[in-house]
Amino acid sequence: MRFINRTDVTTILAVAPEIVRPSVIDTYRFLDEKQAISAETTVVPILNSAPSRFISLPAFVPESGGKRVAGTKWVSNFRGNVDRNEEPFQSLLLVSDTDSGIPLACFEGIELNLRRTAASAYLAAECFGFNLDDGPVGLIGAGALAEAFCAELIQTYGGAHSVLVTDIIEERADNLVKTLHEQGVKAAVEDSQTILRESNVIILGTSAEEPWIDIELLPTDHRLILHISADDLPVEYFSQVLNVTDRISDAASQSASLGKAIAQGLDPADVLELPALIGRDKVSTSLPVVFSPFGLSVLDVALGERALSVAQARGIGIDWDHRG
Repeated sequence: MRFINRTDVTTILAVAPEIVRPSVIDTYRFLDEKQAISAETTVVPILNSAPSRFISLPAFVPESGGKRVAGTKWVSNFRGNVDRNEEPFQSLLLVSDTDSGIPLACFEGIELNLRRTAASAYLAAECFGFNLDDGPVGLIGAGALAEAFCAELIQTYGGAHSVLVTDIIEERADNLVKTLHEQGVKAAVEDSQTILRESNVIILGTSAEEPWIDIELLPTDHRLILHISADDLPVEYFSQVLNVTDRISDAASQSASLGKAIAQGLDPADVLELPALIGRDKVSTSLPVVFSPFGLSVLDVALGERALSVAQARGIGIDWDHRG
């Protein structure tokens, strides 16, 4: 069994960034063909001073890059960690062989999750004909999620028309813009209202726990909002847009904005599922499009299998016989 920590995962994605997008495309195809399994989420709430929980997300992937694998993502969400200067989200990904049941690898899961989320979002953009060269890409939130989106943007498209960035921590936005400049991408720091007004593709990657954007500031024309942080948009906005998610049942069961909209009367039949759109004709609409992913673990397990192949070939990570 190979243990692969966050530094190792970062190295894998740096030397083999090309593994991400094909893994996501193949896995969505498997899901649409009902060959892959992303089982229902199990949530274990913990009574702390701040809302806390553990989440287990098991999955099975057929022939992902090299072999059939099963696995589970184990996530903790402890908001109180912010006050302790610790990360609120932790994640481990366990991948096992489906022929023998032997565990193959244990990954630090955050970096894999961020990169496959970015790849999913850009695939959603393509399904609706959004060209990232047509106008600015706007990043509201300049943390690790934004960094992953920029890395995947450069890997897949070589950049964009331009990137506009904002963050409640100004230094973080400045640092991201500096990094983009060093990689040859035109970028600038702007306020959120300017980003919402001028960006063709808007990426929401904040730590918001409740809607904060005034509906009057949101697009009414054909633009794309990648609602990655899930709680930024007011519930009433979802009835004015074309909604897309990974899997409707997950969206409906969540307490995030889209789930609340469904609970308040938004018809789930009007929400499109991204796996059914991949590789098909582009969807035509004049409405704003909102993509709200909810983290299908099968995408992580599939990418983990490919990342393990890179780790084995390059000697990345630590081998350990878990049986003693």
